[in-house]
Amino acid sequence: MRILIALCFAGFPLLVYLFADRWSPAFLVLTFAGLALARLSLIRAVASVWLWSAAAAIVVFCILSLLDEDLWVFKLYPVFLSAAGAGFFAYTLRHPPCAIRRMVEATGGTVSAAGESYVWWVTMVWMIFFIANAGISLWTAVAANTATWALYNGAISYAAIAALFGLEYMVRIWYRRQHD
Repeated sequence: MRILIALCFAGFPLLVYLFADRWSPAFLVLTFAGLALARLSLIRAVASVWLWSAAAAIVVFCILSLLDEDLWVFKLYPVFLSAAGAGFFAYTLRHPPCAIRRMVEATGGTVSAAGESYVWWVTMVWMIFFIANAGISLWTAVAANTATWALYNGAISYAAIAALFGLEYMVRIWYRRQHD
């Protein structure tokens, strides 16, 4: 179920592009709301106060989207997602441990003393990436047509995330060889 919902979210910009002219905006928004709330219901590792806050934010976002026939508000969803990602990474830089260290430790790994600086910089890179991604997503929502919005937010941004993951993985291997 998690994989199916994740695939639906990843492909949602494509669905908006393909069906925005055929389906009512209300149907698209309510479908999105259902997927978002289903996704939240599958999350177990987050405190319930955060889940309820996220659910409330989704409901408010969807209500605002329903008031907009052109789906402009709805197209801001990727902006909010990237801004939240940037905010999370920034928060952990200010309130250690940083996000990447938290992720390493959550999977049972440890960060060596030599790796402290590395995970801090990787966290910084992800924060900068999400800021840039939010900016581009905002531009596609405000100034670009729906096709450009869907292409960037449904494909290019995911490809950029995958490329950054891949690049970081190669740098990590090199870094470990240099410091182990």
